[in-house]
Amino acid sequence: MISALTKSERLMQLEKLLLAHSSGLRRSEITRCLGVHRATVARYVTELTGYLPLTEGDDGRIGINRDDYLSNIRLTIHEVLALYLAGRLMTDRTDRFNPHAAAALRKLGQSLRAFAPTIG
Repeated sequence: MISALTKSERLMQLEKLLLAHSSGLRRSEITRCLGVHRATVARYVTELTGYLPLTEGDDGRIGINRDDYLSNIRLTIHEVLALYLAGRLMTDRTDRFNPHAAAALRKLGQSLRAFAPTIG
C-alpha cells in the first residue's frame, strides 16, 4: 500500500523539483509533477518563499535563485574535517583569493569549533 506524502515531504519534493529545473517551472507543471491541486501549489510556493530564495519571472516560471540558495547537508565530523583540510590545501596552492572558498572554509571551521577547537 502506498502511503500519502506528508506536507513536509511534498515541500522538500518541490524544493528538489525546482533545483532540478534551472529555468524554473510554471505552476501547472508543478501541479502535474506533485499530483496536487493548483491551490495547494500556490500555498506551498507562498510558504517556501519564507525559507527559500524563490523567484517568479514575467512568464510565470517559479525558480530558485541559485546565488542566494543555501544547501543543507549532513556530514560526519570526519567528512567535515576532510573538506576543511582539502579547502585549506587548495587555498595554500593557489595564488588568487577565492571568496567562495573562504566563505566555505569559514563555515566549516565554525562547525568544527565544537569538536576540535584548535582546528576550528
